[in-house]
Amino acid sequence: MTRWAPRRRTTSVVALTLTGLLLAFLAWLLLSPQRLEERLPDGVTAVRRWISSQFGPQFATIDWMDGIANTAVFVAVGILAYLVIPRRAWWLALLVSPALSALAELVQAVALPGRVSDPRDVLAATVGGAIGVGLSALCTALTARRLHPEGPA
Repeated sequence: MTRWAPRRRTTSVVALTLTGLLLAFLAWLLLSPQRLEERLPDGVTAVRRWISSQFGPQFATIDWMDGIANTAVFVAVGILAYLVIPRRAWWLALLVSPALSALAELVQAVALPGRVSDPRDVLAATVGGAIGVGLSALCTALTARRLHPEGPA
């Protein structure tokens, strides 16, 4: 049986603080009545121009950008969920991203008439969260091997 090393107190405090900030950002991003491209049109246009010049105009559509942005934001959610949830229950971190995204999509469908709920957003968030959890688990395993090369006690 593998023994998990306890997290350092500093790691837990930093992870909880970053989680609070990320949740506030997600609430602003996902639960406001207007889409991001309506609130920050110049910023979105600049990003679209850059993506078009680097990768081609077919990747600069709002749908592509929305999917990539959703995935990227939820990578951070997966990482922080892995850090905040007790190690013995690490697999619960895999459920955080799809649950948050599904809740946001439900609120958008029911309470935000200017927003459109899209199940592809839940899929992108699930993939992003799984990538974040996977990266965190890999880093934890590599760090544990480096700190304890003789194996678990």
